[in-house]
Amino acid sequence: MWRKAVKYYFSFFSALCHLGIALALGVYLTNKITHHWRWQALVHAMKGRVDDSAVYPISSREQLAALPSRVWTKIDQQQPDAEGSFPRQPTATCAFDRKRNRLLVFGAEVNENPPDNTIHYFDLTKLRWENEYEPDPLSSYFLDKSEFLVAGFNLNHPPAMQVFGAGAFDEKNDQLVIASSVKREFYETRLPNIRIHESISPTWVYDFALNCWYAAANATDFRTYSVAYDEDRNVVVGFQPYHIGEWNGQSRSWQKVGSTTYPAWNTNAVYDSVNRVFLLFGGSNLSNEVHVYQAGDQKSVKMPTPGIKPPGRAAVPLVFHKGIGKMVAIIDRDNYAETWTYDYRKDEWQHLSDSKFPYNVGMNYCLEYDSRNNIMLFVSSPPMEQTAVWALKL
Repeated sequence: MWRKAVKYYFSFFSALCHLGIALALGVYLTNKITHHWRWQALVHAMKGRVDDSAVYPISSREQLAALPSRVWTKIDQQQPDAEGSFPRQPTATCAFDRKRNRLLVFGAEVNENPPDNTIHYFDLTKLRWENEYEPDPLSSYFLDKSEFLVAGFNLNHPPAMQVFGAGAFDEKNDQLVIASSVKREFYETRLPNIRIHESISPTWVYDFALNCWYAAANATDFRTYSVAYDEDRNVVVGFQPYHIGEWNGQSRSWQKVGSTTYPAWNTNAVYDSVNRVFLLFGGSNLSNEVHVYQAGDQKSVKMPTPGIKPPGRAAVPLVFHKGIGKMVAIIDRDNYAETWTYDYRKDEWQHLSDSKFPYNVGMNYCLEYDSRNNIMLFVSSPPMEQTAVWALKL
């Protein structure tokens, strides 16, 4: 009898184990198929365009300042053959260059052909996209003497890489700081003769005064996490679950200043310059909590937020709006996105019901504030559709 019981016991758990493996494999394959560009192209062909919003005609700064309030307005959409056009990348980072009045975009999926390792920028004076330089072909990729993967025939550009929230503009030093890394498996089949070391992850910095990149060794990797610029102390602060670091643009180095912060990846962070604190929201744990960090502290603190809250999401577009003194978030719902504001001093969220965005934005780190025109700018587009710039005046 006991032998029979043991046999049934192992048969049951064997079947259960095989069922679990089959389900996991099914989920994995489904995810791979639905995220493949051919699948997305098929869905796009069957459903048609997701975004059919018209471009609001703007040809001057006066017209930009006169945009309707509390309404997301598409102010630009690229044409496939236009100079400076590029497909929007979910893993790209954005920053705003107030000195030159332009929105910066850097970072891409590395499986793009050709890989995209340039800085794109939308000029708010010219109202058009331009590139800092042409993207470099894979044939120009090489390891330099520091064993950094570099690109360009002068070996002076960073490779194409995913950045997520790990990019910020250092206004004091006039530099774009990219605290991300290259994942070896992305390049194994594309660059089989180059041995890439994952442990070597420089911080790449583009100096706009000198028009050149440099790579800083002994760097901290904030890929899939987030950084934000503290304009009061002129440092970039990065947040990992068990590490808070500060980047000093003068010494070109990172220093660990804290030990514990938001316990997730695919996070985003902004600097609240009114209250001089960092606000973190959105992550892989799909929490709707706001965490706050103040310079000098060892860790961030979860805000209690007793009132209404937006749903928890990962990789949420965030920006601090100086005009209203609040953080702004764009949160996906069923087939559209909501606009929410967060007031740190009141620890209070507000849903802007009349500022609905027309489609799901997905992973996006390209929401920025233009203080000159007192508007928010959002680089967004559904898969397989042309990159667009949206504006919202509050």
